[in-house]
Amino acid sequence: MSDLLYLKDEPVLEIDGYVCSILDEARLPFSLRHENVSWEDVYFSWAAARVMNIGRTNAKEICAGLRISQSNPLAIGRLTRFASITDCYWIKDSDETLTWEDVNLFRNDLHRVVSSTSLLGVSNLFTWNTHMLHTPDTSLGGMSAKAVVRTNDGLFLYKVGKYEIPAHEILDTLGVRHVPYEYADENTLLSLASEKYLRAIYDKGEKIVRCPVITNEDISIVSFGDYLTYCDANKIDENDLLREDPDYHRMQVCDYILGNNDRHIDNWGFMMDNDTGELIGLHALMDHDRAFVDVADELSQTAEVRGETMKDSAIRSASKCDIDYEALLSMEKPEGISDRQWEAVVIRASHCMHTKNQTPEAPPYQG
Repeated sequence: MSDLLYLKDEPVLEIDGYVCSILDEARLPFSLRHENVSWEDVYFSWAAARVMNIGRTNAKEICAGLRISQSNPLAIGRLTRFASITDCYWIKDSDETLTWEDVNLFRNDLHRVVSSTSLLGVSNLFTWNTHMLHTPDTSLGGMSAKAVVRTNDGLFLYKVGKYEIPAHEILDTLGVRHVPYEYADENTLLSLASEKYLRAIYDKGEKIVRCPVITNEDISIVSFGDYLTYCDANKIDENDLLREDPDYHRMQVCDYILGNNDRHIDNWGFMMDNDTGELIGLHALMDHDRAFVDVADELSQTAEVRGETMKDSAIRSASKCDIDYEALLSMEKPEGISDRQWEAVVIRASHCMHTKNQTPEAPPYQG
């Protein structure tokens, strides 16, 4: 018996024992696109990254509901065939009769009982059945409580986070492409859990927000982490696609302006055409709930120049992209952040505008 890695209905890799056979290299997951791909690459790298971090809020409650050991994340992935809402890859045993139609997270009804635990911490015991295949919440990354919910308007990622909305408003004003966030609708939340669970979150000063899922059966996300693995294995300069990309430089500037120090290698990346396996540009900016901190002297996680601070990277990128600084400097402070946080945003934006327009530099933020 062997395992088969699929992209929708097409097998792209066979894992027979510990031997991997490439069936469609052009459409493999990017981190597996190299001639010496191994069993360990598939399960301990690629597949393991598709399972929730046990430190994520409510992850332990999910494990308890599934009656799965917290130290065996691959067991969770096996239950859901390693399907994820970020792309259309999945794994099955060669003896199984499952098809893409059976596991497709974009078309099937999602398991809302798991979602209520994942987002709101509701204690549930999950009874295994084929419906359990449709549980994208066990593959979501990050540390915040979150869940994917299907509504009449489409698929949305719901999450607990108080800074997504002010970050969204600032990015809107700057004219930068990003995933839009809005406050979650109360009716959907009450369909997941009783009001006491919502109150427990609100009483901590948190908010529950949502954004549309930007992937579908045609388009996948390739994290920069996966792309970096591909580049390392194939001796490719990972910066070749980025140096002249205005969206990449806007990311440097916006993360500095917003004070977002959480842009790690799995928190940005590319879009991929599922039919061809080709990259089609950077995906829109998302996930800003760790924003509004003082980042001027912090090292950038995304700059081409290693050891460069976020400020220096933003200053260098400001001349390589268009951003509407004037609009930001004339907007009112968004709700949800303090006067001090807003003052820091304005000063950081002024630093970048100075570089772009050669105007007098703003004074340093004193705090």
